[in-house]
Amino acid sequence: MHGDAKVSIQRLIEFLAPKTVDTHWTARVNELVAQWRKELKPLFDSDASPIRPERLCKELSDFLPVLF
Repeated sequence: MHGDAKVSIQRLIEFLAPKTVDTHWTARVNELVAQWRKELKPLFDSDASPIRPERLCKELSDFLPVLF
């Protein structure tokens, strides 16, 4: 990074400032994700052999920590 420290920090603060959230869009995305999970639940819980990719992804997601 190259520039005046004060100006650069002010610009970074402005850039990183919280933005307004479109709650309608967020609600719609949450609705679609819930629908997707409901439709794929049988595959997430499948005991088929060989293991289904959906089950593998679910198991990994359950095991790994959430990073965000």
